[in-house]
Amino acid sequence: MNVRYGLLALVMLGLVFAMPPWAGTGQARGPSADLAQNITGNYSITEEEIEGLIYMLQEEKLARDVYLTLYEKWGAQIFYNIAQSEQRHMDAVLAVMEAYGIENPLPSDDRGVFRDQMFVDLYNQLVEEGSQSLEAALQVGIKIEELDIADLEERMAVVTNPEILRVYQNLEAGSENHLRAFKAQLEGTTPGGQGQMQAGQGQQGPQQQPKVERKVLRWRFLGFTIEIPVTVQDGKIIEKPWWAFFIQ
Repeated sequence: MNVRYGLLALVMLGLVFAMPPWAGTGQARGPSADLAQNITGNYSITEEEIEGLIYMLQEEKLARDVYLTLYEKWGAQIFYNIAQSEQRHMDAVLAVMEAYGIENPLPSDDRGVFRDQMFVDLYNQLVEEGSQSLEAALQVGIKIEELDIADLEERMAVVTNPEILRVYQNLEAGSENHLRAFKAQLEGTTPGGQGQMQAGQGQQGPQQQPKVERKVLRWRFLGFTIEIPVTVQDGKIIEKPWWAFFIQ
């Protein structure tokens, strides 16, 4: 029994010390590896490129936060699905920043919280616009993705760091997919569209719409406190870091 306990302790301590710096920040990292593979941090980086990364991190968070809020409002699955993709976009940018020793500028991972006030104002504006109707919400999605693509192209025009450029190209491809998805969905909500989709489709009204939250669970083991960022829907964990396999 003591031997088994000792082995378990060694395994869990290994997990604790193997956790990357972003563990416990409330930003669950996962499938983003495909968007930011083989980042070495060995290339030169300019101040303009650093500011560009900080700007794009906030813009990807803006998209994620707005989509999660609109998902709670309308219950349309497209917002939840694309919000998860935006989280992976954030993680890809954070992976580059981590490789180049750039501190995460976000004061909090809470929804609607940003370093720059312009993003706070834009979040409030877009949520207000998207709360008018499901059609308006999809239009907001289109607006965000078009903004994202335009800003990425503007950044790519001045980037010389090949690793940043590659990540930006991957993000742009993802945003183009999101834009097509929102446009296709919008066609189904407008008169003359293919198959009218109603707000809260597949649900029984706003009072029964899923509640999606991002939380940080704290788990104590052998005197250590491990912080585990998770996404919870209606009290059930639906997303967690890969290393938190022991959390159900």
